[in-house]
Amino acid sequence: MPDTLLVGGMVLLYGDVGDPWGWGDGFTPEQVAQALAEHGPGPVTVRLNSGGGRAFDGLAIYSLLMSHDGAVTIQVDGVAASAASLIAMAGTLEMRQGAMLMIHDAAAVTFGNAAEHEKQADVLDKLSAQYAGVYARKCGRPVDHCRSLMQAETWLTADEAIAEGLADRLMEEVAEPTAKFDWDVYSHTPDRLKASLRKAPARKPVASLEKPPMPQPNLKPEDTTTDPAAAGGTQPQAKAWAVEFYALAGTKGLTLAETNEIVAAVPSLDTAKDRLIDALAARQAGNVPPAKGGHIEMGADARDKFVAGISNAFLAREGIETADPKNEFNGLKPMDLIREISARNNIRVGRDPMRMVAAVITHSSGDFSQITSNIAYKAMLKGYEEAAETFEVWTSTGSLPDFKQARRVDLNALPSLPQITEQNEYTYLSGGDRGEVYSISTAGGLVSISRQAIINDDLDVFGRLPRRLGRAAKRTIGNDVYGILASNPTMGDGLALFHATHANLFSGAGTALSSTSLQAGDLAMGLQKDRTQSKVVLGLAPKYLIVPRALKYTGAQVVRSASALGQANPAVINPVQNIVEDIVAEARLDAVSSTGWYLAADQAQTDTVEVLYLNGVKEPVIEEFTQPNVDGLVWKIRIDYGVKAFAWEGLQKQVGA
Repeated sequence: MPDTLLVGGMVLLYGDVGDPWGWGDGFTPEQVAQALAEHGPGPVTVRLNSGGGRAFDGLAIYSLLMSHDGAVTIQVDGVAASAASLIAMAGTLEMRQGAMLMIHDAAAVTFGNAAEHEKQADVLDKLSAQYAGVYARKCGRPVDHCRSLMQAETWLTADEAIAEGLADRLMEEVAEPTAKFDWDVYSHTPDRLKASLRKAPARKPVASLEKPPMPQPNLKPEDTTTDPAAAGGTQPQAKAWAVEFYALAGTKGLTLAETNEIVAAVPSLDTAKDRLIDALAARQAGNVPPAKGGHIEMGADARDKFVAGISNAFLAREGIETADPKNEFNGLKPMDLIREISARNNIRVGRDPMRMVAAVITHSSGDFSQITSNIAYKAMLKGYEEAAETFEVWTSTGSLPDFKQARRVDLNALPSLPQITEQNEYTYLSGGDRGEVYSISTAGGLVSISRQAIINDDLDVFGRLPRRLGRAAKRTIGNDVYGILASNPTMGDGLALFHATHANLFSGAGTALSSTSLQAGDLAMGLQKDRTQSKVVLGLAPKYLIVPRALKYTGAQVVRSASALGQANPAVINPVQNIVEDIVAEARLDAVSSTGWYLAADQAQTDTVEVLYLNGVKEPVIEEFTQPNVDGLVWKIRIDYGVKAFAWEGLQKQVGA
């Protein structure tokens, strides 16, 4: 084997994966790890030309590349078959013209009784399922689809691999000569590859599960030792139970080096399992850092593609997103999603829907939670945004960093600037200050989704329910905003917000909504004075007319008509035409009074009513989790906000007739 795989800044993977035949020209996980360490962090290009090799070594190399700190580009120069095809999935895959990719089921030769054959068959099933999961995550297709390609031993040209989603780009360069390999081990090898046939010393399937000692660099095959001490202590002796343990350790996140160490140190499978439990317990206790590269994780791009496809299918059904006509998940229902995740994660609990739902919801992969949380969040935001609330038109928005009670101190208006002569000095200006105490709190609740609702798709729980939760969140804020107008709270001076002393509360027969009462309201707001002794006139003007729904059309007539109402001569202009920019009709006010109405000034001119959010985050939060006492899943929605009237000068109430 070569001393290093790093050539010209690229990792060169030519030959057999793990050198199963002992020819000495393959590449091992240890060599790949060394090459990546020599390369260091950053983008890396891997050139691949291999007919396959050891299945577990392929998994280990795939994991090493997936855990590399930087983007990985893999270029298939000639062929990537069997275990090499799995390695090809670890990054952006580019294939030369004429290059080929082959995927198939794992196979092995087993010697022993029926029980040993059955045990080996179970290991092969698990390994093939792992491979199928990797292919599915790369191409975004169902695991069953990829497994069918594997079972048929599928050979793909570059164009076909791109069409399947397994490859990303066709290179301009023509393929290199195919790597030498014993192509007879495959059932459907293309004729043109057989020109590079090289017979193995002893025929066995290329996706080999056996873990014999790894030949060391610069050693001839016949010199290879099975003594771990002689081999630097890194490789275990061949043991009959090791195959099963390698499969088990791979699913638990152990690195190849950790697994080799356990296999070399213990005499039996039971003892190895005990060591595995100890290793996992130590890792959870924080005594051992999490393994890198020892297990298969879904790549970000493939996982995002899967989540995005599922989410789009559900959200499009609710009209929240536009359906992608090419989305293979269109028409998917919740139980279809359960089955899809079960297949991708090899979850086997039988066909009972109740057991399937329970297993998928609690599965450690978190696929179900990530997908349903994504759908629920987008649907909730849609409901929040489309809620028919009017308070945002005339209120202002603020922010608080925490839930502590705060006090806003505002300077009153400065009276005027004094003249400065040659003899005068500049003096400090003072307008006094005023303050209001305020805070924010949390509103929220829990909603449980039963397994029966998921199975039956009752009321479309993943779309409509979170959408309604979003509307409820905004409606809660609206209730508090209009609750201020209705309840007339006490201000910092000890008087009600609307009070005769504040010159913003008017009652009597003349307060019915009309041109005359609007003129009076405009005058009263324009004459509002600052609270200092200097009594500076603020010169405010109403910008919003806020009315109950009962006065919606009356308000429109009074404010929008060009001619004065009740005049026989249409040439008499309406003096209050467009006196306000917006008319806000709010049904909550009808419950208080169907005749009362309000004026509000521009939020940029003066404080009125403000809605404050924790750290400025206006949107509610929805979280998903499971609980032992809930037979399904739970959504928790919350929003952190507060509502406060900070000043009365820009607000006015007319009681009406």
